Amino acid sequence: MKVLLTHAPGTLTDLQSRLEDQGHEVQHTPLIRIEPRLDDGTHRHAEALLDDPWILFTSRAAVKAWKALELPLVGPRLGAVGRATKRSLEEAGGRVDVVGFPERAEGLAVAFMRHPHARGPVGLPQGSLARTTLADSLHDSGHTVHPVTLYDTHVKDWPEGLTPDVIVVASPSAASAVPDEMLRRCTLVAIGSMTGGAIMERGVMPVVATQPNTQGLYEAVQNASESHPHAFGRGLEA
Repeated sequence: MKVLLTHAPGTLTDLQSRLEDQGHEVQHTPLIRIEPRLDDGTHRHAEALLDDPWILFTSRAAVKAWKALELPLVGPRLGAVGRATKRSLEEAGGRVDVVGFPERAEGLAVAFMRHPHARGPVGLPQGSLARTTLADSLHDSGHTVHPVTLYDTHVKDWPEGLTPDVIVVASPSAASAVPDEMLRRCTLVAIGSMTGGAIMERGVMPVVATQPNTQGLYEAVQNASESHPHAFGRGLEA
């Protein structure tokens, strides 16, 4: 089976090799590009979040952009959307107080609101294509939210002639980069419910990983190959 991986470089590092060990032909072509904003205005607005009681990070890209601004991770309590983002924060010197469960925006909102010291304002470092799910949940619960865009998400053009059997998508932004033709002819595997929802909004039912990591995606691709036999036989055309 021909599998296309679309996640950012440096993440899900052993997914390709594990799928190849199972006999799949795997190609890795990221569909989005992240560009941190390093201007003085962004630095000033991001630095102001250090005065908030909490900062909640919804992606590793947000942590990377924060680091690019050379800002500390001390002062506010920190929250992470999932375990991978938690690791990124800890590697950058932060101490994480809450982790989303399930590992998505809704799970982070619930984890934050259950914390005994939950209070606003809440800082939200995010990307240019960030959804408002977390901000809306916090606002609805009575918390003031300070969103700051730290990076731009650029959607890449689909490579000409690329027609896989299965496309593995790791973010709603990447889902938006899949052409309609590929949605109709390929089986899509989503890293989690938020990405799965973005795919379903385009009229396609994806296979959604039970956990947003290498193991979860590996199992989801295997399930796709078993439960979606129409995924076979199309190939990656030259």
